[in-house]
Amino acid sequence: MRVFNGRLGGLSFPPLALPEFFTRRLFWLYAVYTLLVFLVAFLFTFPHDLLIRRALHNLDRGPLPLRVQGAGLSLRKGYELVGLRLGGLDEGQVPLLELSRVWARPLWSEWIKGNFFSASIGGELYGGHMQGSLTYRDTGINGVIAWRNLQLLRYRTLQTQLEEGQVGGQIGGNLTFELRGTAFQQGQASGELFLEDLRLERAKINGWPVPDLHLKQLKAKVRVTPGKVELTDIAATGDLMIQGSGFITLREPYGESLLNLRLTVAPGAQTSDTVKAVLALLPKPSSGKPDAPVTITGTLSRPKIR
Repeated sequence: MRVFNGRLGGLSFPPLALPEFFTRRLFWLYAVYTLLVFLVAFLFTFPHDLLIRRALHNLDRGPLPLRVQGAGLSLRKGYELVGLRLGGLDEGQVPLLELSRVWARPLWSEWIKGNFFSASIGGELYGGHMQGSLTYRDTGINGVIAWRNLQLLRYRTLQTQLEEGQVGGQIGGNLTFELRGTAFQQGQASGELFLEDLRLERAKINGWPVPDLHLKQLKAKVRVTPGKVELTDIAATGDLMIQGSGFITLREPYGESLLNLRLTVAPGAQTSDTVKAVLALLPKPSSGKPDAPVTITGTLSRPKIR
């Protein structure tokens, strides 16, 4: 054994004898190894699922319910959510938005600056992906997110509006957002939305066949506030030339969300005779001008054109 003598000021202590293995390097290596194994095991067996569900419950204060099938910790991606659903109260109801997977991990570029409340986020949805970041500052969250190559064919919410046929195309866009207030109920987001190669084929709605339609591009600027989505600078090219703006007031179920859009619709250079005939059937504005805008009101499930 090794004997240690201790002395503090004018006080003396009896010799302290430690077992020899306490002074060996191998002992401390084993101690550190055991502690690391315990911490890793604790980290991956901790009930993250309950923790995340509780956090989502605190955030679930909007007009559309927020649900998640599972949650956990991934060594490579950090916190990971599986089956995130926005909207759809009943299990059989198609949600407004579905994300196959969402994950969040530390944003190291901010952490090295001392901001430990920043995260990089990503996700998989509708055959595409999203990527972004968020930062917590002064009781609020600021962030940016972008998405690419989302496939409309996989968007069940839109496909269920058709009795027959399908809608295809790719969606991209970006949003810059800010959340604040109790449970982050307040805030806003703004960005852009792009649709490429939008195709409506062999469709039938409410028993009426809809002519095939192809838009090369449709884009709009988007602003989101609690319960409301505003669309400005709407522009489309292809079989139809569309310009306009408006807003959607969100309701649950989302099919009852209110529409208020004002659009100018005109045939394109290669518009088919069938599409031109349908345009001729649209209600004419009181001014009688062919290029005067039309108004779309009603709900998402039952729109009205006037």
